[in-house]
Amino acid sequence: MKQIGAYMSSSSFVKATETKCCSDHGQYVSALIWSPQGDNWSGCPICITNRQAANIQEILVSNSRLSKQNRVNSILKRAAIPPAFENVSFENYVITEGENQQRVFNNCKYFAENFARAIEMNKHGFLVGKQGNGKTHLAVSIIKKVLSDGYSAVFTKMSEICNAIRASYKNNDTSELEIIDNFTDIDLLIIDECASKDTFKPFEVEKLFEIVNNRYECKRPTLVLSNELNELELKIGTRTMSRLQEGGFVQTFDWQDYRQKKGSGHADKN
Repeated sequence: MKQIGAYMSSSSFVKATETKCCSDHGQYVSALIWSPQGDNWSGCPICITNRQAANIQEILVSNSRLSKQNRVNSILKRAAIPPAFENVSFENYVITEGENQQRVFNNCKYFAENFARAIEMNKHGFLVGKQGNGKTHLAVSIIKKVLSDGYSAVFTKMSEICNAIRASYKNNDTSELEIIDNFTDIDLLIIDECASKDTFKPFEVEKLFEIVNNRYECKRPTLVLSNELNELELKIGTRTMSRLQEGGFVQTFDWQDYRQKKGSGHADKN
């Protein structure tokens, strides 16, 4: 019995052939192939080739995202998610403060679950509110969802970005431009505690703007966690604030600090 190499492994044989019609590519010769698992008619060769090409492209994109993630994780000397928040998620976030908290939760969850749309609409912005209101919990939940959908995402601090850039001046293997490019290439960047310092040096403000501006131009969303936007603008500059505000995603955590609620069981909220 004749073997057809294009259709079979060493244990498969053609039992018959027949002209069939693909709805996309017209007529083709289909082969009825015998194998130990059962007989099957071969499909449209063009469709098969296209699926193989799509699979290869998907693998390349996945590897590229993983490479981006690993580069930034290496710069930061840690994974994207702070160890203290490894177990948080949308599922274990507790709504206790009424409609405003529910609205913010829904908006953050929608952002994460529809991240492709956030990219398309060039969404950037802030999670803003006092400490203890659950900003970090929801930010990490966003990161986890985006990562699970195959995107690259990093949760970091302004100080860590600045430290990485400063370290490049003493490291001949990595340049300042490479550090900025690596933070630019990540699909989602969330920056925490930008307001934790009284002031930032001019070069720190400038480098943060370069990263945020590059990300804006490339449609790669950036979110910043802050206690107070007016104070934040004095520290990171008007240009950076303007770029982030243009993204139109501002979530205000305006309810009571969990840590002020004695016996509430939410003392670990951040």
